[in-house]
Amino acid sequence: MQPIQFKASTIIAVVSITSILLFASVLLVEQAVTWKQVGEILIHIGLFNLLQTSVWFLIKNIGWRVTFIQDNHDLFPVPLNIGGRYIGKIIREGERTKSFVLEVVQDFTSVTVYTYCKHSSTKSVIANITIDKVSRKQYLCFFWEGLYKLHYEPGSAKHNFMGYTILEIANENGIIHISGKFFSNKEGSGSRGRIDLRRASTRIKGSM
Repeated sequence: MQPIQFKASTIIAVVSITSILLFASVLLVEQAVTWKQVGEILIHIGLFNLLQTSVWFLIKNIGWRVTFIQDNHDLFPVPLNIGGRYIGKIIREGERTKSFVLEVVQDFTSVTVYTYCKHSSTKSVIANITIDKVSRKQYLCFFWEGLYKLHYEPGSAKHNFMGYTILEIANENGIIHISGKFFSNKEGSGSRGRIDLRRASTRIKGSM
């Protein structure tokens, strides 16, 4: 399962190329310039668009993470930089507490969340960082799907399940802490519970 959406970089490229072609066509139809002049104009426009694309690339991958911007959310409404590996616990209703790992892959426009438990793993289908307009707290919210083992014996079959998780993001003395609730359709009747995690590293491992 995956969301249907366009990438911002694709939209920028399509709009830029379309605008250049339309501009050149209008000039030629009106005979305002020669083919040679059109070529020179297109080169200049192309260089300008290349500069725009480079600036966007830097903002998308690096600029928004700068400490000054991250520390002034009233001036710069950007999501918190929460990328990395989180370790903690998951407490499902009716079950004992288990170790739990969550990893976040993030840039300026997208977030992908992976989770790992001893007998299950999930990946976000849709994920966003949201903000409460009153408290100004930010939350990591994501709809996910994954696989789990109903029976823990070696070689037992894996089953699909889906769910939704809402985690409050907090900065405790420089350490990112995320905690909140989850709901799933696990085992048909569903499950719910709480998650409590702290960031252990800004790098991801890709496993438990």
